[in-house]
Amino acid sequence: RWAATANMAQDTLEAGTASGAFLHELRKQLALRRSEFSEVQNFSPARLATLEEQLAALGPVPESGTEPVEIAERRMILAQEIKVLNAPRIRAKEAYKQADGLIREIDAALSAKQTENLLKLGPSPIDLRLWPEAVLQITAKFQSFVGSVSTAWNTPVVRNKARDQLPLIVTLLLAAGVLLTQGHRWLARALCRLSRSEDVYGVDLARYLQALGQLVSVMLCVFLLSRAWSVSRLYDLDLSVLLQAATWIFAPLFISRWLASQLCPVDETSRSALSLSSGSGVQARFLIRWLGVVVSAMILMDYLRDMGDFSSGTAAVIVFVLVTIAGIGAFRLGGLLWRQSSTSQAAPEVAQVPHRFVVRLGQGLAVLAAISIALAAIGYSDLAVTLLRAGLLSTGLLGILFVTFDAVRNASAMLSSDRSAGHDSLAAVVVNAGLIVASLPVFALIIGVRTSELTELWSTFKSGVTLGEVQLSPGVVLQLIVVFVIGLLMTRLIQRT
Repeated sequence: RWAATANMAQDTLEAGTASGAFLHELRKQLALRRSEFSEVQNFSPARLATLEEQLAALGPVPESGTEPVEIAERRMILAQEIKVLNAPRIRAKEAYKQADGLIREIDAALSAKQTENLLKLGPSPIDLRLWPEAVLQITAKFQSFVGSVSTAWNTPVVRNKARDQLPLIVTLLLAAGVLLTQGHRWLARALCRLSRSEDVYGVDLARYLQALGQLVSVMLCVFLLSRAWSVSRLYDLDLSVLLQAATWIFAPLFISRWLASQLCPVDETSRSALSLSSGSGVQARFLIRWLGVVVSAMILMDYLRDMGDFSSGTAAVIVFVLVTIAGIGAFRLGGLLWRQSSTSQAAPEVAQVPHRFVVRLGQGLAVLAAISIALAAIGYSDLAVTLLRAGLLSTGLLGILFVTFDAVRNASAMLSSDRSAGHDSLAAVVVNAGLIVASLPVFALIIGVRTSELTELWSTFKSGVTLGEVQLSPGVVLQLIVVFVIGLLMTRLIQRT
């Protein structure tokens, strides 16, 4: 069975005509078999250990090569039994190497296809003849979504199933409504004591936690609404794909609103990691929210393109419109960061983002926006949208990290008797360093690294290195660091009480 799978995979790679989806599925199967082989070759039955001990008990073969017949026969029998028990492990080791090699070849093929798609030159959206067809195809696609709901409702079997699920649908809708209307009140009540604190660190921490809680509440509402629609079965195959991905599609929209309120607070007395003037803060807040809307539209566009109903010309027009809108916003935001970071001054007690980093970030956004718009106009649609979206998502993730860094320092200050020392304590530094490490896989996914590649790196990370007879695993070291930080935080908390 394994030989047939391996031969099929090898023939597929040599032909070079398989699609990316087929290669991904083939890789999953090979990875599953590889894990099975790994378990077999690492399995050591108790019987094998007993036989090896018995063989060792007979002692080494005499240098003369002669020993009693009974001992020689017994040694031969034990050695033969050990070979029989080791045979599956040896075969599994060989199959593991073969599967691992095939997986590496598939990864190389997928990377080549990904690069080829990015550098593929398509129709230029400057050709205005493409626009009427694009408008018609987009309109037809959304009309098909509406029509699928109407068709499903007019189908007696589907309508009866929807009515049977009505109690669950109503429950999900009520839960979403209650969470949306009462969630902020519950959060405010839970954080009432912290928000009324006279300590500026406590007020900032309460503001961060309340905004984060509202973000989670809104995302849960989106999930509940999409789940209620999924239960109703009033959709077709394409719409079901969008319903399953609804949370991811709307995530940039709501996260950008939360991030804008943290980096550019409406209340001018609130502390912020960015040093922007009042007028620039209003503009930056609007631009961050607007870019979140456009990134959500880009993700939606990707799902629509994968459905195969759009021509290459229509896709080029959609990409050009989205990239142009996002590019203008990113260029404007980059200019604000570039100019205002050198003229505005934050309060001395604010943990401000480094000035030079903000300047370079603004310059990078402006340059990336201009390049992406030019690429989209020429016809490199995939490359343009990938570059700009990766840049915007990376910038957003950096903003989330800086905001969270300050919240961690505020929490550390609240747990310490000395607020100033606790704000910059070792525990806060270690936790923030851990956040940076944890964000690296997310950055990798943003710039286009596949999940399978990250899985390979994670497996290598967990296995560690062997030094003599000691297996040094980075995962064990990381666990020790986490335990140390938790212990230090608990100690500080006990000391306060």
